[in-house]
Amino acid sequence: MRKAAIITATIALTVGCGQIKDDVVERPSSSRSFVATGYVDLTGEGVTYEGSGRKGEVCWGQEDVADIEAGTKVLVRDSDGSLVGRGELSLGKIMMPKTVCRFTFEVNAIPAEAGTYTVGLPHRGRVAFSQSGAHDLGLELDD
Repeated sequence: MRKAAIITATIALTVGCGQIKDDVVERPSSSRSFVATGYVDLTGEGVTYEGSGRKGEVCWGQEDVADIEAGTKVLVRDSDGSLVGRGELSLGKIMMPKTVCRFTFEVNAIPAEAGTYTVGLPHRGRVAFSQSGAHDLGLELDD
């Protein structure tokens, strides 16, 4: 059976300053920025969980999707491929049915200057989105 991860992101516009560490440059406080929020769903045999697999219990990926777990980096890049935002996956939680494990994420202070962005996980696929009108973006990642 194929294991799959689906990335879905909802994008919200905010105005304010951003400060992201590591590979992202700080911007002045007058710059416009927005926040990307979403989730990654693991489905099928790649889901491992604690307890009996009831809704809300902690879960994570195994085998070919073992790299999808709490703390996995979520990367946002601009149209030039430059890293403009970074977040992390939360703890995975079982959804119903118990073969769905959901990880949420939030990427703050993405500069509102580029027209097109991508969001994705390292060594996995990415989905393109624009700041305006980008809601419920989805990407299926097959192992």
